Formats: sequence, structure tokens, C-alpha cells
Amino acid sequence: KHMIIAYEAENIAITGFGTVDGNCYAFMEAEAENEHYWYRWRSGTCKLKDPDKLRPGQTIAIILCRHVTIHDITVKDSGCWSVFLLGCEYVSVRGYKVFNALNIQNSDGLDIDCCRHVTVSDCIIQSGDDGITIRCAEGLLKEKAHHCEYISIQNCVIHAAICAFRLGVGTGNIRHVNISGIT
Repeated sequence: KHMIIAYEAENIAITGFGTVDGNCYAFMEAEAENEHYWYRWRSGTCKLKDPDKLRPGQTIAIILCRHVTIHDITVKDSGCWSVFLLGCEYVSVRGYKVFNALNIQNSDGLDIDCCRHVTVSDCIIQSGDDGITIRCAEGLLKEKAHHCEYISIQNCVIHAAICAFRLGVGTGNIRHVNISGIT
């Protein structure tokens, strides 16, 4: 389901100047019209190649982890969210780049859900959906859920087909968020 996943890990890092290629066009046609299994999107349409398997989940999923570092990597052509942080604490994302096709629905650049103490800086994100989403969908974590809080996002360039920022998915509380220096 995910290309890279970490679950209940501590002191983890994805760093360097490499590229993680989600290969979205292995799962979707570049353009499609009047097909049964397709996504219609503001920037075009994409037909699913296999309507039974659909498409993969998030390219990188980091769940219930502490002390997470994501520095200087590039993610491109995600078929779903590029990086999904769920229930994480003490996260640093810096120099992260995303280059997703603008016609791929749900190809968010970065999703921060039920996380605490997260800093995001100096990123470049091109997304077919939301650039950065701050969520608090507590139901995903049940008894391990907590507020999404103490988030700082600064000095980023975002080009998104839908929203540069999406705030407030889910029923939990989002608080103490600072967003500045965004182009």
C-alpha cells in the first residue's frame, strides 16, 4: 500500500538528495475522457489502469513515530499523498521538494495529522491537490489520538491545483499553528 512506511519507530530519518518516484502513471493514464473509472479534476482527468486495484496509498507514511527527520529529499509523481505524518511527535521537515502532476487527484504534498511539535521549512511543493494539509482525524488513531498542535511552517513555495493549505479535516482540535513566509 505504501512505498515507505514507519510505524511506532523512534529517531528515524529520511535524508539526502535522492528522489522517491511514486510512478503515478503506472496506475493511471495521463489523460482519459468518458471512462467508467477515472478521476475528473480541475487540471484534467486520469483513468485508472486497474479499477480493481485502484492506486497505491501514500508514498511515504510515518505513523505514531517520535523524533522524525525528513531533510532534502524529493518526492515526485505520487499517486496519492506524498508524505503522510500521523500521530507523530517532534518532526523536522526541511528542504523537502514535491513535484506531482497537477491532474492527479489527492496527490497532496504533505499531510500532518494528529501530530505535535512539527517544523516545516524551506520546502518547494507542486501538488495536484493540497500543498500542505493540517488535520486532526482522531478516529484513525483511536485511544492513541491527540491534538494536532505546535506546528510551524515557514519559508516554503507552494503551487497547488486546489489549496496551498487545507486546515481542519477531522473532529479533533488543531491549535498553536504558525504559517509564515509562504509564496
